[in-house]
Amino acid sequence: MIPALHAARLLFDHGFVQEQAAIQRTLDELHEDIIFLSFAVIRNVQTPVHREYLEKFYKESENGMVQRSKIRAYVSQIDAEIDADSDPDAAATIYRTIYSVYSGFVHVASPHIMELVVGDPPCFKLHGMSGTLTHEGHRYDLYNSFYRAIISLQ
Repeated sequence: MIPALHAARLLFDHGFVQEQAAIQRTLDELHEDIIFLSFAVIRNVQTPVHREYLEKFYKESENGMVQRSKIRAYVSQIDAEIDADSDPDAAATIYRTIYSVYSGFVHVASPHIMELVVGDPPCFKLHGMSGTLTHEGHRYDLYNSFYRAIISLQ
């Protein structure tokens, strides 16, 4: 998580917001995985999903990893237990929404690519987005990754 935060910050500093967001997708998955694994240890309760995760994690191939929805469901339940006002279904929806938004950066969706278009006449800005509103928006988005890392690592 720490090297990915450094990489995201370096990319942001140079205006490479598309690449920053792709790394933030990795950071979001790391956050979920850390919470998922930590609470199994904290509570001394390893579910079948935990055992499946660890078994597949230590294999060389990435094929057959535990479905992200199962990890999210567990993390959402933890959120609800910590905060009595939290709704696990709403939390799972939030986690899924964040994942989906960043998927567009990882899997190159058109709306995300079009963030690189600026100016009049419009053109793609291919050497970073420094000085644009898009760059500024990604600054605040990066704060979320640092905040979530602090939560994950405390």
